[in-house]
Amino acid sequence: MVLFYISFAVGQNLTGANSMVNGIRQLPENRRGDGNSVCNTLQQLSGAAGTAAAAALVASAQTGGAAMMQEQTQAGSGHAFWLLFVLGVMAMGISWNIFRNTGGK
Repeated sequence: MVLFYISFAVGQNLTGANSMVNGIRQLPENRRGDGNSVCNTLQQLSGAAGTAAAAALVASAQTGGAAMMQEQTQAGSGHAFWLLFVLGVMAMGISWNIFRNTGGK
């Protein structure tokens, strides 16, 4: 789990700011402040949506009695992990495709 978190943090730090700056650079000068606000708002909204989706998957797995709560929580956490893993791989693929098509500029 630590290795996944380290790779997530490294990937986020390598791509997050660069992607935001590249996107804002495409805007006219008088709209760049608005673009920055939109990017920051979407980042916060995405974080909240991801947390809500993971919590919903864990909660949906906890449908049985208290005797099986540990197993149900573990199963729901596994489902949430794989959902977030797939979304992360998709984001990495999209970022790589954009980087490749722009020539790293």
